[in-house]
Amino acid sequence: MKSILKKLFLVSFLFVIGIMSSAYVNAEETEEELQVYQIRSKDEGIITDKKVFSFYEENNEKLSNLIEQRKQEEEKARLEQERLETERLETERLETERIQREQELARQQELQRQNTVNIEANSDVVNYALQFVGNPYVAGGTSLTNGTDCSGFVMSVYAAFGVSLPRTTGGQAQSGYGVSVNEAEPGDIVSYGYNGYVSHSALYIGNGMIVHASTPELGIRVDSMYIMPIITIRRIG
Repeated sequence: MKSILKKLFLVSFLFVIGIMSSAYVNAEETEEELQVYQIRSKDEGIITDKKVFSFYEENNEKLSNLIEQRKQEEEKARLEQERLETERLETERLETERIQREQELARQQELQRQNTVNIEANSDVVNYALQFVGNPYVAGGTSLTNGTDCSGFVMSVYAAFGVSLPRTTGGQAQSGYGVSVNEAEPGDIVSYGYNGYVSHSALYIGNGMIVHASTPELGIRVDSMYIMPIITIRRIG
């Protein structure tokens, strides 16, 4: 009887040992499976193990650093692109201003050249007109030597240079184009009158002076340009 009990005890002991060994092996397999599951679950944002968490926390930090570095590089590239674009626009602006300055300078030089030509030509007109100072004033006349009135004097002087002007003071006051008193140049026609009615014509000779056929008593003479109210000053050519 004792022998039988001993055998049963031994069998039971071995059975229990077998179960425990199997449980231990199964526990190891379960832990490995759990780690595999935890690693797989990390992609779904599930962190259930400290070791797995530390692994992914370390790699997430590296990934974050890489992302931050990439952002900094992109920001640097964006700023560099903005700088280059700003430089390009500034270069274009400066070039446009340079071209505009050159064009304006060329325009001013051309105007100066034209004005010089006009002044030289008008100086010839003035010098020609001054030859007849002292000659008589004749109402209705157009002869620079034998006698002329004011509009006939202006018309005849310009006719000597191939320029055809109206015979009357009113017509001469509408010839060419108007300029201000401050802009008056030698050879300009100065028209005088009262209440808008033009009654006298003269040639400006510079320095605030005119040459004109004045009156029957005074003839062709030089006077101040302010002898009468000025209605308009006209430039021919």
